[in-house]
Amino acid sequence: MRRCELEEGATAVEFGLVAFPLFVLILGMLETSMLFFMGIELEHGTQQVARQIRTGQVPHGISKADFATRVCNEVAALPDCADRLSVSVEVISEFATGSLDSPFDEGTGAFDPSAFSVEVGGPNEIVVVRTFYQWPLFTPVLSAPLANMETGEHRLLMASQAMKNEPY
Repeated sequence: MRRCELEEGATAVEFGLVAFPLFVLILGMLETSMLFFMGIELEHGTQQVARQIRTGQVPHGISKADFATRVCNEVAALPDCADRLSVSVEVISEFATGSLDSPFDEGTGAFDPSAFSVEVGGPNEIVVVRTFYQWPLFTPVLSAPLANMETGEHRLLMASQAMKNEPY
C-alpha cells in the first residue's frame, strides 16, 4: 500500500520544527554546566592562593598582575585567564564589620576593577581575597538570562575567601 504524498515529508518537517529548540536546549545545558564547573575552578584557584597569603608565602607589595598570574596558574581550565581575571585583596578590621568595595560602578552599573588593590596584610590580620572572571557566553537564545554584565555577552563569576593570617 502506498502512503499519501502529504505524509511522506511529515517526518522531516516535524524534525525541523523540533530540532532547533532541542539543540538550543542542549547547548544551554552545556553552557550552564560549564558555568558551574568554571565557578568551582575559580573557587579552587582562589582558595589555593589565599592559603599562600595566610601562611606568608605571598610577598608584600605584590602587583595585581603577579597575583592574578598566581591564581591563573592554579586554574588551567579558564581560557584567557590573564585577560579576563580581576583580583582584589583587602585587609579588614573584623569579620563581622568588614566592608568591601563593590566591583560595579555606582553610576553606570558597569564592572569596574580599577579601584582594586592587593594588600596581603601581616601576621594575624584578616584578609579577604576576591577574584572575578568574565566568562563569555555562547548560547544564542539562552545567553540573556545567564548574563549579568552590562554587555549581555558575559557572566561575571566571583570567588572569595576570608581568613585570618597565621602568626608567621
